[in-house]
Amino acid sequence: EITLTTALSQERHGVALLYEMLKARFKAGAPDLGGPDRRVQLVGTRAKNIDLLWRGTDGYEGSSAPSTLYIRAEHAEFENCKAVSVRFGDGTQFERTHFAKKTDFYHAEFGKDVRFDLSIFGDQTDFSTATFDDNASFTRAVFGVEANFNGARFGPKALFRHARFGNIADFIQADFAADADFRGCHFGAQAIFKNASFA
Repeated sequence: EITLTTALSQERHGVALLYEMLKARFKAGAPDLGGPDRRVQLVGTRAKNIDLLWRGTDGYEGSSAPSTLYIRAEHAEFENCKAVSVRFGDGTQFERTHFAKKTDFYHAEFGKDVRFDLSIFGDQTDFSTATFDDNASFTRAVFGVEANFNGARFGPKALFRHARFGNIADFIQADFAADADFRGCHFGAQAIFKNASFA
C-alpha cells in the first residue's frame, strides 16, 4: 500500500534526479555556432513541469539554475510553462511548440535570433517587459485568448508575419527598435498598441 504522502515524496525525488542529470548539460550549454550544437536538446519533449529544470527544484539544497539557458525545443509540448526573469541565450528555438494553458515569460531576456515560429500558445501568454536583444520571430504563431507583450522591448527585427491573435493582443508601451513586421496578421477583438514606440 502506498500512501499519498509517499507517492508525492517519490514524485518530488524523481524530479530532483532528473534535474541533477540535466543540470550539467544546462550549465555547459552554448549557442549553435555552426559546429556541434551544444544547446540543451528538448526536441519533441512533452512535460508539464519543464520550468523546474531552469527554476531549480525548490526545497533541494544546492539546486540552482544556470544564469543563461541555451535551448532547442522544436515540436515540444509544455503545460503551464513558467520562465519569469529567465535569461535565454543566442539561438533559442521554440519552433512548432505547443504551450498548453498558461505561458509566462514575464521579464524574460532573450539573446540573438529567438524563434517561436508556428508555435501554439494556450489561453494566456505573458511576454510583458520581456527583452529581445536581436531578431525575434513569431511567424505564423497562434495565440489563445490573450497575448500580453506590454512593455516588451524588441531588437532590430520583430517578426509576427501571419500570426493569429485571440481576443486581446496587448502591445501597450512595447518598444520596437527597428523593423516591426505584422504583415498578414489576424487580430481578434482587441489589438492595443497604446504608447508603443516604433523606430
